[in-house]
Amino acid sequence: MLQFIDDEKRSYFLPRCYLMRKVYIFEAKSGDVLAVDIYGPNGAVLLAKGVKLTDSYIRGLRENGIRHIYIHDIFTFDIEEKPMISPVVRQQQAAGKYIHEFARIIAIADVFDALTSPRDHRQQHSPHEAAEYLCAAGNTLFDYELIKTFLKYVAIYPLGTNIVLNTGYRGVVSNIFPEYPLRPVVRILQNPNGEVLKSPFEIDLRKEVNVTIVEAF
Repeated sequence: MLQFIDDEKRSYFLPRCYLMRKVYIFEAKSGDVLAVDIYGPNGAVLLAKGVKLTDSYIRGLRENGIRHIYIHDIFTFDIEEKPMISPVVRQQQAAGKYIHEFARIIAIADVFDALTSPRDHRQQHSPHEAAEYLCAAGNTLFDYELIKTFLKYVAIYPLGTNIVLNTGYRGVVSNIFPEYPLRPVVRILQNPNGEVLKSPFEIDLRKEVNVTIVEAF
């Protein structure tokens, strides 16, 4: 659980003239140094700028629905420090106040499009990674009910998508369900050793809750 870190407890300090760049939390690495304070949905500081990230910090930020951060980067020259969303706005956002429903829908679509589009500093994320991010940020950064509706109309795993399960089996998506976009039916074609099965079979991931897709291409 992340706790407030004040100036006196910071383990790493930077001069005021440092440079920074914005990265999605998926891209954050252990050792990166925060350039801007990170606030939680209640307005409290989760991590203060100048803190060196660890794997546990990154995991905690993801669990708290943080979608991007600013990190110190001596090779970036075009980003100036800007204040993060104020605690008051965050509280309004968490309560869904003063934010029109259309604006909340656009925010979800914009983030999904950004994550699944290539950028100069990173490769694009797959649709299922973007969907998992949105779900993790539900009721924190976004309206969870709107996320569920949005994902009904997005092909997270289109028919014919090649997949790898956490069990090692490989196959293709053979059926999808708008109500369960992350839990399709998959037709298993290869065993964990890569051998083609003489008798392929299907698995309905809605029913096999311990089986998950770990790779899709």
